[in-house]
Amino acid sequence: MCLSPKFSQFFRAYRPKYYEDKTLKYRWSVTPEVRMYKCLTADFVVDFEGYFKLTTKEECLKYLALSFIDFLKTFKYPGKLKKFEKEKLLQTIRYIFIGNGIICADEGL
Repeated sequence: MCLSPKFSQFFRAYRPKYYEDKTLKYRWSVTPEVRMYKCLTADFVVDFEGYFKLTTKEECLKYLALSFIDFLKTFKYPGKLKKFEKEKLLQTIRYIFIGNGIICADEGL
């Protein structure tokens, strides 16, 4: 989420949830059943003022990438993920951003 301070009072970040294997049912949806298998959901909050002052697409992508890496570093993983390899995930995310030219190799450490 990236909300101005005026609108951020209406939204709150939800606790992370992990679904090992769960089927969610939505009667009103085009797909009434959705299977969640090894799915982790979390709200990712970005500083509005920091993002709003950027002018180019490249600056915005870099800001989002570095913010996401910082988020993952401080993220409190649910108890069900005790054996989760946090460092491996961070390294993979960094390689993806570097490979796509969004950040440099020395950024996001």
